[in-house]
Amino acid sequence: MYNLPQLGDIVSIEENKFISAESKAHYVITRLNDEMLPVEVTSLSKNKYHKAGEIITNRKLQNFYKPISVKASDMINQTVMNWLKESNELEPLTIVHFIGNNRELKFVIIDDKLVSNIEFEFYVPNQELKKGRIGIDLSNKNKTDAFKKITNSITKIAQDFKFLFPTS
Repeated sequence: MYNLPQLGDIVSIEENKFISAESKAHYVITRLNDEMLPVEVTSLSKNKYHKAGEIITNRKLQNFYKPISVKASDMINQTVMNWLKESNELEPLTIVHFIGNNRELKFVIIDDKLVSNIEFEFYVPNQELKKGRIGIDLSNKNKTDAFKKITNSITKIAQDFKFLFPTS
């Protein structure tokens, strides 16, 4: 029997010519289509192609994802998005320890975030270690910010193009 993917499932992405992704990296499903198949994943940790928390959207994603199991110990020395419970904000930090047993990493939805079931200790430069959980933003704000960055880049290119090739 085949299990349908769910929000918060951890996956890898097979190498292919449609999606730039590292095959050994960890991604989390953050959006499903009407057929309950993934169309968007978010990078769980920093890797060769993506920053932690970076969104990858592709209609062909459903052909290249593979569910994987990740243990708490697999996340040591990985830069991830740390969820600050008090302010409900996310910040990129590096995991140095996990708290409790070395169990499988899972995510639950809290407000507009996916939050890990495991608590970690994070390295903060010139400060004591910070305890917290991994968090992934599900809000439209995150997607809107990414869209604004792309729009600003396209606008800048268009302005540069006008400067290089004036029409009048």
